[in-house]
Amino acid sequence: MGDFNYAFVQWLPGQNVDRLSNDATKFCEWSDDNFLVQHVTSPTRKNAISDLIVTDEPDSKLTDLDLWSPTSDHKTVK
Repeated sequence: MGDFNYAFVQWLPGQNVDRLSNDATKFCEWSDDNFLVQHVTSPTRKNAISDLIVTDEPDSKLTDLDLWSPTSDHKTVK
């Protein structure tokens, strides 16, 4: 988990990676190749999902994620 600094507007399996940076495209391909699932679905900085929680458990109990933003333009994932 962490701030990956890739400006994903959404995170969907098989998303169109043509609009992403080379590093973000490689990350998406690596995630797909390794059957990893990204659990944060709401923007964490402006309109982008840059803070990710990635696991190998698609049915994980990580459904109670909360976004909190006290003093920054980044939201904290709780």
